[in-house]
Amino acid sequence: MASSKFSTRKGLAVGLAVLGVAGLSLASASQLNLQRTGTTETGTVNVDAACQKALTGAVTVKYATPALGTAGFAPADVQFTNIDADCKGKTIRVAWKTAAGAYTALGTPQTLPAALTTASVVSFALPAATDYNTIASFAVSIDS
Repeated sequence: MASSKFSTRKGLAVGLAVLGVAGLSLASASQLNLQRTGTTETGTVNVDAACQKALTGAVTVKYATPALGTAGFAPADVQFTNIDADCKGKTIRVAWKTAAGAYTALGTPQTLPAALTTASVVSFALPAATDYNTIASFAVSIDS
């Protein structure tokens, strides 16, 4: 009979411990605030250039890994990949715009490297005062 009371108490103690841990987990989880409000994403842009073949597809656009600054985390540049190797040596120009604004040139035009592959990353620095969350689209031109 004593062993029956002991195992019942032991079972209750284990049950209370599990409930206590579960309660702490719920309390911790309820304090996490993981809401995404930014527009950081990866996308594509169609390029009207003879060297960018349809088989290669659209140029991929993404922001660089954000770094911590005075206003929070923000990327320093925008990166372009999946540029056809036939575009090597040609000039790439990039412009950006907000939802309501006009296109603005992004940096200075660059010559695509001689060793260009679709995996090559071509980066353009974002102006320091630009809130990347307000950028609605990019335009890319590759001169023939």
